[in-house]
Amino acid sequence: MMIEIEGRAKKIKLSSIFNIDAEESAFVNRRAGEGIELTLPADAHKEAIILNMLRTYNRDGDFSSIGVSEKTRVLLEKVIKESTNNTIEEKLKNSVFTFWRNGTTFLVLKILEGEHENVVVKFARPEKDFGRDIAEGYETAKIGLGRDCSVSMTLVDINLRVRDAEGVSRVVFLKNVLVQERVIVLKDVLDILRERKDSIKSQCRIKNIPNSAVQNDPEIKKIRLEEKKIKSDFGNLYKNILSKNIEDKDDGPLAMDRNYGYRNFPLYAGGDYGISDYFSLRRHTEEMNVLGFDFDSIRPRRKNVEIKRDRAPDVFPADINTGWKKILERILVKRA
Repeated sequence: MMIEIEGRAKKIKLSSIFNIDAEESAFVNRRAGEGIELTLPADAHKEAIILNMLRTYNRDGDFSSIGVSEKTRVLLEKVIKESTNNTIEEKLKNSVFTFWRNGTTFLVLKILEGEHENVVVKFARPEKDFGRDIAEGYETAKIGLGRDCSVSMTLVDINLRVRDAEGVSRVVFLKNVLVQERVIVLKDVLDILRERKDSIKSQCRIKNIPNSAVQNDPEIKKIRLEEKKIKSDFGNLYKNILSKNIEDKDDGPLAMDRNYGYRNFPLYAGGDYGISDYFSLRRHTEEMNVLGFDFDSIRPRRKNVEIKRDRAPDVFPADINTGWKKILERILVKRA
């Protein structure tokens, strides 16, 4: 199970349906990298070193290529992780989340009250284990899919305010949760299009309208064009994914409706991240991007070919990078 316990606190039931408990926590001011100091040579250009470290981490997701010892690399990555946790927790601390969707691997929380409605929080179902069932897919997607194939996503351990099973807002500590950009899920759009198409056909059968005339119905034709466009958009995305030496083991292209979605733009949002948003996007922009958002089944296509580093973006990237920069400025100290 993805939710873990930190400290000895009151146990909170987050969901009666899924039998999920977590321990009550509290928002605390944690300073990332407390007590850590790394020495630079007296003549080192500290600002240039930090900028290079930030570029490297944003590209690769680690510091393996900057020429430091293994001990220093592990320490730096630990500090970056702590800073990331703090930043995202601070961004979301005034929001209340509630259960939204039940997937095959993840349970999904969406914001019920507060800011940042364009993000969701995902964690493993009780019978799933992060290390066994999710880690490889997430890590492959994070280092290789890039911003052209993946939603913005960040793996964190954070305190979060969640509406519990009794409808009360509680702060709980959640470990290994994915904070992600919210998308218009292809399945939501396709299901409504299919339902509308079936409804029209049913009405035509009641009226004894010939099938040939049904197939030429203007609304039926419009729906078919939309379905074709969605499949084409996904096809272009999946070709791009395959070109990165990555594939989706969850039925590949057959999983398009449940693992992928359209990036929504707040300017065109209808409020439900559903079909109204989809058609609003269609009316206002030609640039509609299908992106991956479920990654447990993402794997390298060929194990003997290294995936080129193209790191998927983080949520709240400007805030996260500012946090990284501040902590590196603090812990990197020039030798006197």
